[in-house]
Amino acid sequence: RLMPSLLDILPLSKKVRLGGGQEVEFFGLSAREIGALIMRFPDAQTLLTGSSPASIVDVFPELAAAAIVASAHAEGPEEEEAVANWSGADQSLALSAIAEMSLPASIAGPFAAVFAGAPAAALPSIPADLSTNLPEQSTG
Repeated sequence: RLMPSLLDILPLSKKVRLGGGQEVEFFGLSAREIGALIMRFPDAQTLLTGSSPASIVDVFPELAAAAIVASAHAEGPEEEEAVANWSGADQSLALSAIAEMSLPASIAGPFAAVFAGAPAAALPSIPADLSTNLPEQSTG
C-alpha cells in the first residue's frame, strides 16, 4: 500500500517536562474532544465570538484544567482539581503543547490570544478557506 489506512494514523503527542521535573505526555485534542469541551463550557464559545458577558477569568481556569486532563488521557474531577492547582507556568507549557498538536497555526493564534486575555474584537479573523494556509501535499 502506498498510503496508510486512516486506522493506522496515530494521534500526535508531545512529552513536556513540568516545573517539578515530571514528564507528562499530552495528545492533540480531536475536533470531537474540542467540541465536547465547548459544549461543557458554553461561555467559552460565546467568549470566542465576543458575545459573552463572561470574562476570561470566569471561564478559563476550569476550561484549561479540563483540556489538560483530556489531552493527558486522564479523567475525573480529582484530576481537574489537581491541574487547576498547577502553577501558571506548568499550565502554559501544557496548553502550548496541546494547541500545537490540536490546531493548525492558522486557527491556533486566535484561540491562544483569547486565552491570553485579548478582547475578541482584537483577534484576527479565521480565513474562510483554510486550505490556503495548509502545506502543499505531494500528488504521488
